[in-house]
Amino acid sequence: MTFDNGVPFISLENAVPFSWELFSHEMTSQEVSDNLAMLVSVLLTEPRITGLHIDIESFLVTYLEKGTFVDSVGQHIEKLLTVLDTSGAAAIETELRYLLGRGKGLTPSGDDHLVGLLAIHAATGVVSETFIETIKLLLQSESLTTDIGKEYLLYAIQGKFSSSVVGLSSALTQKPDIYMLKPLLLELLDMGHSSGIDTIFGMLLGLLARRRKLE
Repeated sequence: MTFDNGVPFISLENAVPFSWELFSHEMTSQEVSDNLAMLVSVLLTEPRITGLHIDIESFLVTYLEKGTFVDSVGQHIEKLLTVLDTSGAAAIETELRYLLGRGKGLTPSGDDHLVGLLAIHAATGVVSETFIETIKLLLQSESLTTDIGKEYLLYAIQGKFSSSVVGLSSALTQKPDIYMLKPLLLELLDMGHSSGIDTIFGMLLGLLARRRKLE
């Protein structure tokens, strides 16, 4: 910032532009395991319930131990993880219809879960082309969610996200340490009433999906 005749003047000539777009790269099995462990360790010190009333610790225990989900939300999330990288359009559509618009707020919790999932997909590729085509068709042809939720998801399909989402999803798909990851996660947790934790849960699903592909 400089002053011109006593008037403050800000020059952006040497500013570095921020990219709101995520770019894909591969993750190894070890990187996925390490980053999942770090994410979970931070989440367990900041316990939150998602907007769809999912207790993340309980969800992880049931999923990783191959238990049985007794609630419909858990059952649909588990099913989503089994179909998101397939070409089964009908099964994918069923799970997307369950999540789109589900929950309260300008961006319903189900939408936020999908945004977080799509952020990990943009960074490391976890869903099929059929999944992308199906969600895009549903959003463009039907009114399944709020106008804002729809716009966020259409941008997410293009790999474009808010700075907080870009920061955390980039870290989760690279080689962060806990001191780098925690502030990024806490920043996103503070977003909205439950949008932050809902989006982070979606990222967790994305990493679980990547882990599943590498098994």
